[in-house]
Amino acid sequence: MPLTLSLSHDTLVLRSDDLNDPDSVAHLVRHFKPAGCPLPSLRNMTEREAYVKMAVAHAKIMEANNEFAATLEKFMQYVTRSDELYEIKKVVRELKLGLKMAQDRERANAAQLAAAEKLGNQAALLEARLKEVELGSELDVMAISDFSVGKHDLPQISEDLPEDFFAKVPSVADDVMKYSGGQFEDGEFNIEE
Repeated sequence: MPLTLSLSHDTLVLRSDDLNDPDSVAHLVRHFKPAGCPLPSLRNMTEREAYVKMAVAHAKIMEANNEFAATLEKFMQYVTRSDELYEIKKVVRELKLGLKMAQDRERANAAQLAAAEKLGNQAALLEARLKEVELGSELDVMAISDFSVGKHDLPQISEDLPEDFFAKVPSVADDVMKYSGGQFEDGEFNIEE
């Protein structure tokens, strides 16, 4: 059965072709000792040159790998995870909604303030007009200090009007004439009621 070498995750499989090739890594791996076993010094090691070459290449690869890992770690510090990104988007949406609601409230408050100012101006105008009317009525009251008609010198109506005036206009006296004996002529009303 042929021996194979392939790396898949943590499994190392050796192929017989690679073991026979002196420049292959599999050939070098065959010479590694288990953990805790001291390695022979490089002076006494067989295939010293290949081992040194492989160790230097491996060190360069590990250095490049470490630099790449450090670069990725730095980059990943600034990259948010999808759940964090979702939470951030959710907060941004909530803040935008809150801002829109606050702006709507501000516009409504501004409209109410304008309406209140308009009503205040109308009230001030009406109050000024009321004061004018009150002042005018006070002046009228002061001009006429006594409301009794008897004290005023008024002309007698019957003397000033021509005699035929009363003949043309029906008078209250005619109504009084219809009244006789406590009742009107048609008997509709009684004075004693």
